[in-house]
Amino acid sequence: MNKIIKKIAIAVCALTMVCSACVFAACDPGEGSSSTPGSSQTPSSSVTPGGSSVTPGSSVTPGGSSVDPEGPSGFTPDPNFAYKDYLKNHTEGQRVTYVFEAENTDLTSKSGPGFSGAGVGASMAKSGEEGFSGQYQGCVTYLAGPGVSVNFLIVSDRDVNDAKLVLSLGAEFIDMVLTPDNYNIRIDDVTAEDLMSYNEGGAFGRWDEMFLNFDFEGNDMVDTRNTRYITEWDCEEIVVEAADVAPAIVHGGDFEITTTLSLKKGVTCISLVTANSDAPGLGTLGAISPVVDCIKISTNAQLGMYKPQDNGHGTPAQAVSIIQN
Repeated sequence: MNKIIKKIAIAVCALTMVCSACVFAACDPGEGSSSTPGSSQTPSSSVTPGGSSVTPGSSVTPGGSSVDPEGPSGFTPDPNFAYKDYLKNHTEGQRVTYVFEAENTDLTSKSGPGFSGAGVGASMAKSGEEGFSGQYQGCVTYLAGPGVSVNFLIVSDRDVNDAKLVLSLGAEFIDMVLTPDNYNIRIDDVTAEDLMSYNEGGAFGRWDEMFLNFDFEGNDMVDTRNTRYITEWDCEEIVVEAADVAPAIVHGGDFEITTTLSLKKGVTCISLVTANSDAPGLGTLGAISPVVDCIKISTNAQLGMYKPQDNGHGTPAQAVSIIQN
C-alpha cells in the first residue's frame, strides 16, 4: 500500500510541475527590474543594494553562513543523492573562488540558434577557444534565442548571503551590451523532485521547459522555487566586442555581478537566460546573447556542481576548480 501511495504522490507532483509551467503571472517592474522589450517582469523577491537578491522571510545567520556538517537541512534528496560527493573541499573558514565551467552543465534537450542553423545538446559546447578557462578552454554557444539558458547547479554545504558572483563571457559575430533588461541572472532553490530525471517528473534534463519557461511577453511561471533575479549589477552593464573577422569567438573578460549572492544549503540553480528577441539581422540569430565561459563564486562555503556532464569538452572531474584568494 505504501508503494502505491508513493507512486501516486510522485505522479501528482509531476503533473503539478508540468501544469505549473503553463501558468504565467504578469508583474509590475520596479526600478532596475528585469524585463523584456515591450513587457514587464518582476522577480518574486526583494533586491538589496549592491545587486544581490534576498527573499523575504529567508533565514540566513549573521555573517552569511551556518555550517551543517551532516548536509543541508530542509533538503530531502532521493536516496541515490550522495551529497558530500559533489563538494570541492577546501580549508574550513578560508575564502576561495570556485570556477564552474559552462561546458560541463546539463545541456540535455537544449537547443539554440547560431549564425546558420541551431546547436543541440552537447554540440552547443565548444573547446579550444583562446582565452577561455578550463583545461580544454571550453564554452557554450548557440544561445541567441529568447529563453535559451545555461544552468549551473551549485551544491553548497551551508546557507550563504555574502558570496561574490562573477560571469566570464565572450562574443561571437556581433558586439553587444548586456543589462538586466535583456539578460537575466536567475536564482532558483532546487527541490529534491527537480533532481529526479525528467521522465520521473523532475527537471533534470529539461531545465528550460520545467521552470525557466520564458515567453515572448516576458512573463514567468508562477514561482514555486523561491525564484529571484539579480536586477542590479555591480558592473552595471556588460560590454563585449566581437572579432574583426567572423566567425570567431572572443573572450570579453570577467564581469562582477554582486558580492552578496545568496545560496541555500543543498542545490541552487544559477541560470543565465537570454531575455530578449532582438534579432541582429545576421543569419538565424534570434537574439543578442553572449558566449558563456564560466561563472566564478567566491565564498568560505564548501561548493560543488551537481552531476557535471561530459559534453566532449572536459570531463566532470574538470568541471569545478578552485582559485586561492
